[in-house]
Amino acid sequence: MSRDSPGRPGWVKHPRHLALGLCRARVKIPAMRHVMSRLGEGDHAALFYRNRSEQFAAVIPYIEIGLSRNERCLYIAGDNSVPMVIDAMQAAGIDVVGAQRRGQLTVATPEQTYLKNGVFEPEKMVEGLQEEIQLSLAQGFSAFRGTGELGWAVGLPTALVRLYEYERLLDSSVASRFVALCQYNESLFHGDIVARMLRIHPMVVTRNRLIQNPYYVPPGTCWTEHPRVDVDYLMSTATTVYA
Repeated sequence: MSRDSPGRPGWVKHPRHLALGLCRARVKIPAMRHVMSRLGEGDHAALFYRNRSEQFAAVIPYIEIGLSRNERCLYIAGDNSVPMVIDAMQAAGIDVVGAQRRGQLTVATPEQTYLKNGVFEPEKMVEGLQEEIQLSLAQGFSAFRGTGELGWAVGLPTALVRLYEYERLLDSSVASRFVALCQYNESLFHGDIVARMLRIHPMVVTRNRLIQNPYYVPPGTCWTEHPRVDVDYLMSTATTVYA
């Protein structure tokens, strides 16, 4: 067992709740395909969501689009189990088995990725992602696309304090052949953490919208010099919104 072992905060994983979430998500997925298609190579975005329906409505087309573009895709579960994520992909029509056999899709756990060294080490995680980009290109894929559920960090104080450091490193090293979508469940993260994470991502997906973030603070800029924002304030003031 890893020294940082997540306590799995989040929803109760009851089959009925999952079915309801998948049903609602399927209704929104067609509309969100157009929205998520605007994300491409070199983009670093964050998804802020309030429930599984909002989450899957965005992340399922995100993966689907990557597969259609011949990108190698990585989905890191955590708030949801790996089987739940795979079920959601299959329910949306994604050929998960075929993509896995081609080496184009991996659905992993935090222990296999963020915590594979026993503790969360941002530098090693970013280095690992850079290696995956090169591996993807060497295998003939057009790019590497990743997304991760980050709720596992809430139960690990040592990891949570380094999450901002990880996001900063990731933002400063996003390669032209990499697409990144970081997932934040608003019911798990304190408002101050959400506010800080909003500042690090130039693109934000929330409330079934994709927003060019006017409050984004580029690497090398002191974020404490800027006022605190939250998702609702961002929604009310952003001028470049895709729906």
